[in-house]
Amino acid sequence: MLRVLIVDDQAAIIATLSYVLRKIASVVQSESLVHAQNALIREKFDLAIFYLRISDSGKHEGLELVRFVRTTHPETKVIIMAGPCNEAVRKEAYELGAMHFYEKPLDISHLISQVQSLMR
Repeated sequence: MLRVLIVDDQAAIIATLSYVLRKIASVVQSESLVHAQNALIREKFDLAIFYLRISDSGKHEGLELVRFVRTTHPETKVIIMAGPCNEAVRKEAYELGAMHFYEKPLDISHLISQVQSLMR
């Protein structure tokens, strides 16, 4: 079974993605940068789905998590979710190794299709 880490600051997004993905994966949830990093230290994941801004700090913690994944588990595939953002941030996410970049509001069925496609 696939192992997926979902990181977002909105519990409703985490709950929705977890509910849908649990049909095809074992899901670990996180609402903070530190908790996500600890999960990545403890466990290996096939896929990580990060929200770009995990807190209200204005920083792009999701990009920091992509860097962290590339250092600790380079084989883990990464999807970034974000609100509207500029092209430079999107480009940086791809350069760091994100496989896909989705803007909210999410099309859950499309995201699930992409997850299934990535994991083949």
